[in-house]
Amino acid sequence: MDHLSILTGLPGEALIRQGLEDYKNGARTPTCLAILIAKLRLREFGLLNAADNDDAVGAELGLYHSFKNEPDAFSCYKSFINELVSFQHALDHRMRRLELNSIHPDH
Repeated sequence: MDHLSILTGLPGEALIRQGLEDYKNGARTPTCLAILIAKLRLREFGLLNAADNDDAVGAELGLYHSFKNEPDAFSCYKSFINELVSFQHALDHRMRRLELNSIHPDH
């Protein structure tokens, strides 16, 4: 399974794919900031090879500020974070299942 195919069908797949593309292109978009927030987990699963100095707290503040012109900035921010958390939970579940299947292929 290729490292990006692991994303297929997960909640937040579009957000993560766009964020990885934006990150690769150096675009500091909300989706890129979501990638920076989740970078440790994404590195752990081989989805990101970044060695940068951006911290998750700075990325979270940047994400929040990216919605400053929205009527309800906090709701927009929270929606992004919820989608990111949902993605991370689903990815963890998928990776555990794949690991179990590789250890016990009969299950």
